Amino acid sequence: MKFKGIFSVLVIACMILSILAGCGATTGATKDTSVSQESTGAITEEVSTTQASDLPAEKVTLTGMVQNGMWNKGMDAVVAAAEAKIGVKVEMQILPDGSQGEQVIKTKYASNDVTDLLFYWAGATVAVLNPEKNFLDISKESFVENVPDVLKYPLSYKGVLYGVPLASSGVGLCGMFYNKKVFSNLKLEIPKTYSEFLKLCETIKAAGNVTPVYYSCKDAWSAQLLPMISGWSYCVKDDPEVGEKISTNKLKFADISKFVASFDKLKELKDKGYINKDYLAATYDNAQKALALGEAAMYPMGSWVMSPIAEKFPEQVNDIGAFGFPDDDGDVWIDVLGTGGVYINNSSKNIDATKKWVSFYTTPEGASEYYKISRDIPVFKGVTAELFGATEDLNKYYVDGKAALAFTNLVPFELVGFDKICVEVLVSGKSSLDLAKQQDMNCEKDAKAKGIQGF
Repeated sequence: MKFKGIFSVLVIACMILSILAGCGATTGATKDTSVSQESTGAITEEVSTTQASDLPAEKVTLTGMVQNGMWNKGMDAVVAAAEAKIGVKVEMQILPDGSQGEQVIKTKYASNDVTDLLFYWAGATVAVLNPEKNFLDISKESFVENVPDVLKYPLSYKGVLYGVPLASSGVGLCGMFYNKKVFSNLKLEIPKTYSEFLKLCETIKAAGNVTPVYYSCKDAWSAQLLPMISGWSYCVKDDPEVGEKISTNKLKFADISKFVASFDKLKELKDKGYINKDYLAATYDNAQKALALGEAAMYPMGSWVMSPIAEKFPEQVNDIGAFGFPDDDGDVWIDVLGTGGVYINNSSKNIDATKKWVSFYTTPEGASEYYKISRDIPVFKGVTAELFGATEDLNKYYVDGKAALAFTNLVPFELVGFDKICVEVLVSGKSSLDLAKQQDMNCEKDAKAKGIQGF
C-alpha cells in the first residue's frame, strides 16, 4: 500500500469546506498532509435527484446506535423528517462518549447484539468492528452518488465502501474557542505566538473571576484536543511525510519533539493555574456553558461544539470566536478531523428499509433537514449551510493553507488510550516523553493485532 497517496486523499477529504457551495471557502490542492492554496477546480459530479418522497410508502421501525457526543438536534430533525416523509422510523440507543462508549460498541459487535444502523467514526476506529463481516457493502447503491469521492476513502475498508458521512460528526476544524466579551473586557488580542498565549492566560487569571482555559476530563475524549492543536499540525508543517513515517513504523511519536512538547504545554497550563481546578469532574456540557456565559475565556475544541452551544445558548452563540493555537514562530496552523460514518449492519432484518432511510438522509431533501438546524460544514453534494462565526474564523486558516489532517485520521491503527494518556499528563507525574512512549506501545500493539506491515 502506498501511504503517501492515501494521505493526500484523506487530507482533501477533510477539506470538504472548499468543494461544497455556500460554505465560503475556495477549493485547495494538497500535498501529503498539509493544505496549499493552489486551485484544483470544483468537483463536478452530479447530485442524485431522487427524492425520498418519490419512494413507495413503508411503515417500519429501525434501530440505531450512537455515542452521545455524535448526536444532536440536527440528526433528530433528519430522523423526524424521514419518519414523516418515507415512513421509516429510527429508535436510537445513545451510548457514553469516549473509550467507555467505544468499548460498549465493540462488546455488542463481538456478541452480535447490534442495531440496524450504526452511527460511528471512520477509519481505523471502525475497522476494528470487522466491516467485511458486519457491514453492508454500499459501493453500488445509487445514494452514494451524493457522497463526494474525496470523502469515500475513510469510509471504506480494503477498497469497499461501507458508510456514508455522518453529518453530526462533521468535518471538524480544531482550535481554541474563546469568548469575545471576555477578550474585549480585558482588552485582549488573539495571540500570535505561544509566549503571547501564556501572557494572555496570566492576564485572565489575574482578573480573578474567569478561568483562562477550560478543561473537561470527565469526558476524556475532549482532553485530547489541546495536545492535538498545540502540536500535531506543527509536526506536519515541519515534515509533511510524518504521518507516513509513523504509519510504516519508521518513526515513533516519542521521536517527534513537538508531539512530546504538546504534553509539556498542557502540563504548563495546569501548573500555572490556567485551567479550571475541577477539570477531572468537568464535562463537555460544563465546558459549553462556561465558555458561552463567559465563566471561561477559552476552550480547546473542534467546530462541532458550535451546534450544541447554539442550541443551549442561542443569545450567546455570536459571542464565540476561534483561533489557531500558536506555535513559537508565529506561523499558526490548525488541525482538521475527518467525518464519521453511518453504516448498515448486514444482519439487519430490514435491509430495504435501512437503504431507504440512508437514501433519504444523503439526498439534499433529507440532508437539508440537518443543516436547517446545525450550521456545520456540509458533507453531501448539493447542500449548503450557513457557518457559525467561530467556524469561519478557523476556515480562514484553511483558505491560507495553514491546516493539516489530525493524526487520528492518518494512521492505519487505533490510537488506543490516547484520551486517557492526555488525562495522565495532568495527574500522573510521568514525564511527557514516557507518556509518548506509552502511546507508541499502545499503537504498536494495535498495529500488530491488525497485521500492519512494518510492525
